[in-house]
Amino acid sequence: MPPIGQRAYPKRQLGKWQIFVGVSLFETHRLAVNRPQFIALGGIIGVGFFRGSSKSLATCGPIGALIAVLVVGVVAISVMECISELVILWPIPNAMVEYVKAFVDEDLGTAIGVMYW
Repeated sequence: MPPIGQRAYPKRQLGKWQIFVGVSLFETHRLAVNRPQFIALGGIIGVGFFRGSSKSLATCGPIGALIAVLVVGVVAISVMECISELVILWPIPNAMVEYVKAFVDEDLGTAIGVMYW
């Protein structure tokens, strides 16, 4: 029996079970420096997603929310298809900014370039 405050964890090595006293899981598995930040960011995004979806459910009901999600999905897929066609037809570096400058407006393309920067 290990002393109080220490735990025994079985560890398999070369086909035999060996008991190591005093080795905790926190000593063997550590988080990288940026991992807690990503965990917190995921929690914030998840809470925002559920809060936003609850507002839309309260406003338009489940069928209305489903229709809204389908419409937004179709629009997003259409935009991605258009961008892929442009990339195939006109492959240039800094494509999104150049496409907006060429097809919409020069100033809007500059603004998008600043936002991407």
